[in-house]
Amino acid sequence: MMKQKNIFFSTSILILLLLSCASSMTPIEVNNTLPTLTKSIFFNQTQATEAIKNNKCKVLVKGRNYVAPMGFTVKEDLKNGATQLHIDFDTMQCQ
Repeated sequence: MMKQKNIFFSTSILILLLLSCASSMTPIEVNNTLPTLTKSIFFNQTQATEAIKNNKCKVLVKGRNYVAPMGFTVKEDLKNGATQLHIDFDTMQCQ
């Protein structure tokens, strides 16, 4: 009975490790998925620069970053702002 529990436990750990290795996103996938997970408007660097230049937006806080531990899935990581990547961003107010 104890041997079966050890085998089950070991198998469960192996499966979790394999799943975690397979769950990663490329930078393009992050860029395409992140805007769908927030109510805020997402600007890439070029769009942000253009909006500031045309006085459509002003920067409230520059150089913010958020780092948090990894979640169970990649999409949940992004939804919670927690990925293997460090997220650097500026906060802007736009009209």
